[in-house]
Amino acid sequence: GDRVVVVGERQPLALGTGLAVLSDDGGQTFVDVTPEGHTAESLSKCVIEPDGTVVLAGADLVVAVSQ
Repeated sequence: GDRVVVVGERQPLALGTGLAVLSDDGGQTFVDVTPEGHTAESLSKCVIEPDGTVVLAGADLVVAVSQ
């Protein structure tokens, strides 16, 4: 499909700088799907499940984001 997820961190690196953005148009536009109130330094992994649910993982966080 056209779903793209990008994970990483904002610089300078500190608590709460993990970032996740999602696109449903092949990367032409993105929306911030960073979990509210997270404290991870980074988000480093993501999986897009067959139903479209995005699972994010990082230094101290694993969370599912449905869009």
